[in-house]
Amino acid sequence: MFATKRRLTAMLLIVGFLVASWGMFVPQTEGQLLPLNCSQARSRCCIAIWAASQICGTFGSGSEACNIAQRYAGGMCRVASEMCNNAFSCS
Repeated sequence: MFATKRRLTAMLLIVGFLVASWGMFVPQTEGQLLPLNCSQARSRCCIAIWAASQICGTFGSGSEACNIAQRYAGGMCRVASEMCNNAFSCS
Protein backbone atom coordinates (compact mmCIF):
# COMPACT_ATOMS: atom_id res chain seq x y z
CA MET A 1 0.00 0.00 0.00
CA PHE A 2 2.78 2.43 0.88
CA ALA A 3 4.63 1.71 -2.35
CA THR A 4 1.50 2.49 -4.36
CA LYS A 5 0.94 5.69 -2.40
CA ARG A 6 4.53 6.81 -2.99
CA ARG A 7 4.30 6.06 -6.70
CA LEU A 8 1.05 7.98 -6.97
CA THR A 9 2.53 10.94 -5.09
CA ALA A 10 5.63 10.89 -7.28
CA MET A 11 3.54 10.69 -10.44
CA LEU A 12 1.36 13.63 -9.36
CA LEU A 13 4.41 15.73 -8.52
CA ILE A 14 6.08 14.93 -11.83
CA VAL A 15 2.95 15.62 -13.87
CA GLY A 16 2.33 18.87 -11.99
CA PHE A 17 5.89 19.99 -12.50
CA LEU A 18 5.79 19.11 -16.20
CA VAL A 19 2.56 21.06 -16.67
CA ALA A 20 4.09 24.06 -14.91
CA SER A 21 7.25 23.73 -17.00
CA TRP A 22 5.24 23.49 -20.20
CA GLY A 23 3.68 26.84 -19.32
CA MET A 24 7.10 28.45 -19.63
CA PHE A 25 7.34 27.51 -23.31
CA VAL A 26 3.89 28.45 -24.62
CA PRO A 27 3.50 31.93 -26.12
CA GLN A 28 2.66 34.52 -23.51
CA THR A 29 -0.53 36.50 -23.69
CA GLU A 30 -0.70 40.23 -23.17
CA GLY A 31 -1.98 39.78 -19.61
CA GLN A 32 0.99 37.62 -18.67
CA LEU A 33 3.44 40.26 -19.87
CA LEU A 34 2.17 42.86 -17.41
CA PRO A 35 4.48 43.31 -14.43
CA LEU A 36 3.63 41.45 -11.27
CA ASN A 37 3.31 43.21 -7.99
CA CYS A 38 5.49 42.25 -5.04
CA SER A 39 2.81 40.10 -3.40
CA GLN A 40 2.22 37.99 -6.51
CA ALA A 41 5.94 37.57 -7.16
CA ARG A 42 6.58 36.58 -3.54
CA SER A 43 3.75 34.07 -3.64
CA ARG A 44 5.13 32.45 -6.81
CA CYS A 45 8.59 32.26 -5.23
CA CYS A 46 7.30 30.64 -2.04
CA ILE A 47 5.20 28.12 -3.97
CA ALA A 48 8.20 27.24 -6.14
CA ILE A 49 10.35 26.72 -3.03
CA TRP A 50 7.69 24.47 -1.49
CA ALA A 51 7.36 22.45 -4.72
CA ALA A 52 11.14 22.07 -4.96
CA SER A 53 11.33 20.80 -1.39
CA GLN A 54 8.63 18.23 -2.14
CA ILE A 55 10.32 17.08 -5.33
CA CYS A 56 13.75 16.90 -3.68
CA GLY A 57 12.27 14.98 -0.75
CA THR A 58 10.70 12.47 -3.12
CA PHE A 59 13.54 11.97 -5.60
CA GLY A 60 16.59 12.87 -3.54
CA SER A 61 18.65 16.04 -3.37
CA GLY A 62 21.03 15.05 -6.16
CA SER A 63 18.39 14.01 -8.69
CA GLU A 64 17.79 15.79 -11.99
CA ALA A 65 14.17 16.52 -11.00
CA CYS A 66 15.41 18.21 -7.81
CA ASN A 67 17.98 20.28 -9.70
CA ILE A 68 15.37 21.47 -12.20
CA ALA A 69 12.92 22.36 -9.44
CA GLN A 70 15.60 24.29 -7.55
CA ARG A 71 16.61 26.24 -10.67
CA TYR A 72 12.97 27.11 -11.34
CA ALA A 73 12.49 28.27 -7.74
CA GLY A 74 15.66 30.34 -8.01
CA GLY A 75 14.29 32.08 -11.09
CA MET A 76 10.98 32.82 -9.42
CA CYS A 77 12.73 34.17 -6.33
CA ARG A 78 15.03 36.42 -8.41
CA VAL A 79 11.91 38.01 -9.92
CA ALA A 80 10.39 38.42 -6.46
CA SER A 81 13.61 39.93 -5.14
CA GLU A 82 13.57 42.53 -7.91
CA MET A 83 9.88 43.29 -7.49
CA CYS A 84 10.09 43.59 -3.70
CA ASN A 85 13.41 45.46 -3.53
CA ASN A 86 15.09 42.50 -1.81
CA ALA A 87 12.66 42.68 1.10
CA PHE A 88 10.39 39.63 1.40
CA SER A 89 10.15 36.29 3.15
CA CYS A 90 8.14 33.11 2.77
CA SER A 91 6.90 32.88 6.34
